[in-house]
Amino acid sequence: MPKRLYTTNRQRRRATTRVNNAYKKRSQTAFTLRFHNEHDAEVIRKLQEQENKIDYVRQLILKDING
Repeated sequence: MPKRLYTTNRQRRRATTRVNNAYKKRSQTAFTLRFHNEHDAEVIRKLQEQENKIDYVRQLILKDING
C-alpha cells in the first residue's frame, strides 16, 4: 500500500487551497468596482439585468478596443 501524502483531510484541503491560490495569482487579475447608488443608478440597473456580468463588461471593452 502506498504511503499517504496527507494524513488528514485538513492537510489535503490546505494543500488544495494553496495550489488554487497560486494558480489564481499567476493567471488571473481581479478588479473591484464601486458605484454610487444614486449617481450611478442607471449603470447599476443595467449590470443587475445581466446574467453574466463579467462577459458583458468584457464585450463592452472589446467593442471599445476594436472601434
